Amino acid sequence: MTRQTLRHLFLIVILVGGLSAQIVIRLDIDVNPTFGSPAGGDRIRITFLGSATNTCAPGLICTPIVGFDGLPATVAENNTGSIVVVAPPHPRGDVKISIDVDGTKYQAAFHYLTEEDYERVLMPVVAGGPGAFGTNWISESWIANSGVDPVDAKWSACQLLISPCPPFVHLSPGGHQIPLAPDHASLILTPGAFIYIPRWALSQIHLNSRVVETSREADQWGTELPFIRTADFVRDIVLLNVPNESRFRTRVRIYGGSYIPQAARIRIWPATSDLPLVDQNFTLSGFVTILPVTFPTQPAYAEIALDSYTNLPGNGPLRIEITSEAPIWAFASITNNSTQLVTTITPQPGDRR
Repeated sequence: MTRQTLRHLFLIVILVGGLSAQIVIRLDIDVNPTFGSPAGGDRIRITFLGSATNTCAPGLICTPIVGFDGLPATVAENNTGSIVVVAPPHPRGDVKISIDVDGTKYQAAFHYLTEEDYERVLMPVVAGGPGAFGTNWISESWIANSGVDPVDAKWSACQLLISPCPPFVHLSPGGHQIPLAPDHASLILTPGAFIYIPRWALSQIHLNSRVVETSREADQWGTELPFIRTADFVRDIVLLNVPNESRFRTRVRIYGGSYIPQAARIRIWPATSDLPLVDQNFTLSGFVTILPVTFPTQPAYAEIALDSYTNLPGNGPLRIEITSEAPIWAFASITNNSTQLVTTITPQPGDRR
């Protein structure tokens, strides 16, 4: 079903004593946000699109009637192009919003969600900046909604006392890509962030990210970076065929599935040896809170430079294993010192346990 199909008018004609009363049900409205807490109290803006309008705007004798699966909502703002309502309490799940504007009826979807209803997705690199050899790096990330319903993805760092901080990204239908700009996480040099996508919308949300050295942007587009669901994090990760040569800068980047610091272990072998050259315990840095943080945006993180180990030169390529009691994800970034081209080595399905 296309967006155009959804925006068609549906006319229901009711015959009463030989007279016909016309009830017009239209779907050309935008609900923002499309989600709310089961406890209720969220302010929801309903915007009239195209030829739709609020004929009950201030100064007229009528008031829009809004219901969430039949539960009445309070109209807090009443304007010609939009209204703002306060969502009533409702159990978790999907509901239908019905709006009656002086006999013209509109309908839209709404979702009562908790954190359990979202997929937590890791964006490995949030922001760029100065690098080795006078380089300067940028990262760009994009998101699009190819479905017919609007979607709100949570993307912010509102745990920090910095404002303003929008709590979500509103994605209109149609598939247009919009940037995921670096958020407050970049201000504290967190090299990764979580984004939350409603599970019901996973099939219609698309993500892309790249990193590139700015002086080489005319010659290369950069390197695509993966987005990883924390549901796919594991306790044992193996990276194969990792180069260990002076012409490369190799970093192993390790992410936790939450913000809580966690212990981990790294072991490094030559590709065909059973004797590890490195066997080291380390800690993914994070932060500790008295009360649990809902929708955390900063993953616990550690970064290991292979050139920090003096016994590795001349022993490549390498096999690297990272283990932890709590799920993690890791990848190796290999930067050519001459061209500044980045290559990534990520764990493949057979390498994850």
